[in-house]
Amino acid sequence: MELIVNHLNTIEGVCGLVEEEKEFAGKLAECIGEAQQLLNQLINLELECEKEGISFMDIDRMNMILNDIMDGMGREDNVFLLDALRYGYREELSEIDRRLTSLL
Repeated sequence: MELIVNHLNTIEGVCGLVEEEKEFAGKLAECIGEAQQLLNQLINLELECEKEGISFMDIDRMNMILNDIMDGMGREDNVFLLDALRYGYREELSEIDRRLTSLL
């Protein structure tokens, strides 16, 4: 799904800025805006698919990951934020993309 791939690129851009200890707040805000739109679409699609007995996304897991991102931002803990973005959010979205691709 092209929207996921584009969002994955945005996530990686934010992660790169965090790693390089550069200003990333603007890019992170952009990433969060994209995430809101993308996740709304994915959740709606998941709910429709569940009616057919198909699931490609664990909504509860995604909520936990998003809470970790918010926690990292709130505590201004860049290491935790980077882990939540790269090894939580990005990996989960990649897996969702893989599952969706196999369904289509």
